[in-house]
Amino acid sequence: MLNYKFKIGTKIQCSNEIPTSLIDSKGYALKFYCTNCQTPNKFLIKPYETGYSIDHLFLENKYISKAELLQNKVVQIPPKGYEYLGELLLDKINALYEICNCANCSKTFILVFGCGELQPGRESLLISGIWNIEKSD
Repeated sequence: MLNYKFKIGTKIQCSNEIPTSLIDSKGYALKFYCTNCQTPNKFLIKPYETGYSIDHLFLENKYISKAELLQNKVVQIPPKGYEYLGELLLDKINALYEICNCANCSKTFILVFGCGELQPGRESLLISGIWNIEKSD
């Protein structure tokens, strides 16, 4: 968890396409390269086990503003009829986040994703992306 205010930095290239066959009870290993030292990193997303509600980051502007999350296209405002899911969503699914660090240099990143049913009986894992994060005043 974070204990400081931050701002969104550069978005990191990663694969947003997740073949259904790769999502199972073990989860999905998202691979990305550190922008600081180019070390390959892996983060395991386990549906319904991994992630914290993104609402915790911006409530009371504690860590980041809602406006910055929207401006950087990390999440979206819910369409009419989906407001009950939260203030910010990822394609009609609750937006979740995890903070991860490079295994080599400890650079900090935020991973934003969502798990849920887009249609009844059809589970989906959506990845918004991974961003560098930087401390702000």
